[in-house]
Amino acid sequence: MTLQKIKIWSVTICGEGFLRQNSNMGFELSGYIKATDPNEALLKAIKLAKQEYFEISQLEKEVNPKPVINAEEIQEFADAPQDEVDKIEIYWHVE
Repeated sequence: MTLQKIKIWSVTICGEGFLRQNSNMGFELSGYIKATDPNEALLKAIKLAKQEYFEISQLEKEVNPKPVINAEEIQEFADAPQDEVDKIEIYWHVE
């Protein structure tokens, strides 16, 4: 069994179609995430976002139209400041 090395990933995610403050809104999420691969980094960033913004849990509900999240960029990033790792920023905008 091979152990995968933990890396730091720079993650940028865009979301669309979320109901927030009685408006249809989108967001851009960015942050540095510690994970073994890009897929894990994406899932961890979404999990952190759900903890901070309950609206992102709309992904799991049967609503029409269903909100979407797209990974815009996930790159390995070795020089992230340690106090910024596993933290995200989200900027909401009206669609």
